Amino acid sequence: MDLFVGLRISPGNYPKTPESFVLINNNGYFTKQSQTEISNVGMVTDAVWEDIDNDGWEDLIVFMLLI
Repeated sequence: MDLFVGLRISPGNYPKTPESFVLINNNGYFTKQSQTEISNVGMVTDAVWEDIDNDGWEDLIVFMLLI
């Protein structure tokens, strides 16, 4: 399974939006996915992988704090 790293704060830089990212799993070795629209999603408070459209692929659902 791939990993989503969603950040909420950058210490000493509040309310600057931290960079969130996805780590792609390649047989147990993780690599950071290049810059995507998820990078600046905002202050992440929660996230879950769930197949919400029943297509057999896990979808990433992100909850964030908007200011």
